[in-house]
Amino acid sequence: MNDNIKVGIGFLIPASAIVLFIASLYTESFLLSAFISIAGLLSWFLYSAIMQINMPSVTGNIIVLFGFLLSLAVFLSFGIKRSMFGGYEFVPEGGAGSAILLLIIVLLGILFKKSSAPSSMKPPSAPKSSLDNSHLELPAKESPSDLISEYEEDYEDEEDYEYDEDYENYWDYDEVEYEDE
Repeated sequence: MNDNIKVGIGFLIPASAIVLFIASLYTESFLLSAFISIAGLLSWFLYSAIMQINMPSVTGNIIVLFGFLLSLAVFLSFGIKRSMFGGYEFVPEGGAGSAILLLIIVLLGILFKKSSAPSSMKPPSAPKSSLDNSHLELPAKESPSDLISEYEEDYEDEEDYEYDEDYENYWDYDEVEYEDE
């Protein structure tokens, strides 16, 4: 089978899991909806492994979506409870557990996300002509004593530099008088 067909059939698994998740939320079976979201994602990964297809570029997005669904199911199961007067009460422990679960799964989804940035940042190609490799030769190493002697030779004769009389007193600090205030 063609890889595109395999991937297309594979997308039916998460789609059917989302439909079953919404149906279980409608029947207020929140714990069942949590198991459906987990089973949907795991069965999609299992299908991809069995059919030996590359994961599509939206894998990270689907993981984040199923993480949100799982977190919602956990929050509805353990973060909210009904009061005896028909209202709802917030349970902080269930809300915190749901938020932690959402954080972990979103981070996992971000790791699976494939970006298109590396394809636009290609390394520079090698020169086409490999006959002239003179530009690849490394210069000979010089010892530090050679560098110091070259430096001393360059600056031995200070008489070579011209002296400009316009700047004769420019840095003359001896003639500057400071006023005491």
